[in-house]
Amino acid sequence: MELSDLLKPDSIICDLRAASKKLALQDLAQRAGSDTGVSERAIFESLEWLGLEWDEGPDKGGPYAPYIQSERKQTYIDAAERLVNSGHAYYDDT
Repeated sequence: MELSDLLKPDSIICDLRAASKKLALQDLAQRAGSDTGVSERAIFESLEWLGLEWDEGPDKGGPYAPYIQSERKQTYIDAAERLVNSGHAYYDDT
C-alpha cells in the first residue's frame, strides 16, 4: 500500500473501522473522596447514548489492561527504568 492510498478518505474510514477500539480513562485529576464508580458509569452511559462502541476498556477488559490511567503507574515506572538502564534516559537530580 502506498502513502497516497492511506490519504484517501475511503481508506482511512476502512482502516478505522477494522481497528480495535480501546477506551482508556484519564483519572489523574480526580478529587479526593470523589466516587469514581459513579463517574465511570456516567462516561460509559454517555458514550453508549452517542452510539459509540469499544472493544476493550475498563468495563470490558482486554489484553492491554489496565485501562484507567492511575492503575498504569507501575507500567510507566518499569518503562522509565528500562530507558535509564539502557542509557536512553537519565535521572534528573536537580
